[in-house]
Amino acid sequence: MDTFSRIQHFSFFALLIGVSVAFGYLISDFLLPIVWAVILSILFFPITYRMERQFGGRKTPAALLTLLVAVLLVFLPIAGIGTLVVKESTELYTTARFSNPYIFESVVQAIPFATELLSSIGIEPNEIHVRLAEVLKNAGGKLATGALDFGASTIQFVAKALVMLYLLFFFLRDGAAIGSHIMRYLPLGDAKEIFLYEQFASAVRATVKGALLISLAQGAIGTILFLIAGIPSPALWGLLMALCALVPGVGPAIIWLPAGLILLTLGSLVPALVVLIGGTVILGSIDNVLRPILVGRDTNMPDALVLLSVLGGLGLFGISGIILGPALAALFLATWELFGKEYRVQLAERG
Repeated sequence: MDTFSRIQHFSFFALLIGVSVAFGYLISDFLLPIVWAVILSILFFPITYRMERQFGGRKTPAALLTLLVAVLLVFLPIAGIGTLVVKESTELYTTARFSNPYIFESVVQAIPFATELLSSIGIEPNEIHVRLAEVLKNAGGKLATGALDFGASTIQFVAKALVMLYLLFFFLRDGAAIGSHIMRYLPLGDAKEIFLYEQFASAVRATVKGALLISLAQGAIGTILFLIAGIPSPALWGLLMALCALVPGVGPAIIWLPAGLILLTLGSLVPALVVLIGGTVILGSIDNVLRPILVGRDTNMPDALVLLSVLGGLGLFGISGIILGPALAALFLATWELFGKEYRVQLAERG
């Protein structure tokens, strides 16, 4: 290859990389909607495939009907949960503000070493109600100032949600064609590209299925336990337990265990036993039995790697990392597996 041809190749690939980076920056604000549209298309594509057969191979009505199913199964429940959380949070805030704040002092005094721990950071038990009032006041001020930005945030969220739904329709309708088009331009080889996609899709399905079923079960049972125990705002606490259940190694115990101990220190023996025994026996069993079956087995990943990938994903992508973390971990393992197969002779010869 002569010098001019090298310059041409270098210039072309520099242009290709530069334009790709610029385009990535252009759509960077919509990366998460794009990623979630891909994830949802992977999850709901089997429905689209069945609908296509029912509609005689027509892709557009099949994709539209699948999109409607996705909205009913995903977005409407999220909207309902959000409304419930706002209602429960308001009630809890009002209860905490106007109830007897000295109850916290009695709880602290009943817990061993709690008084010493608070004193070490400059808080005396008899000052807890004062500090609580300050916290509530500051929280109210932040809510008031945050309300000014709520409208803009809501508009931005709705816009991204609409973009995601718009992309989801096209991914459901034309996903196979888009995938084939992308594979044609990737230089890895069709077999490797199909293997990587299958590993990614399998990890997404397993993670969503496992995490969703586990968190829903634990959130619902936690809500029932708190309702039986007479704890205020049980639906809010149940949602928090469901969110905590999404993170392996953390789980809903971070919510129900302190609640049960506080009830015990306050002398509410029966409600405390309901929370503590129900949390240990029922919630603990759900996590220990279902998580290895639904997540670890289907993703072919050890529990430790599932934990690390979820925690790393949360730090990098926020709540989306619960799905993206294990999916990237599955791609990591699949890529190294391909490397081992591709270069097994060289690895055997050179160690």
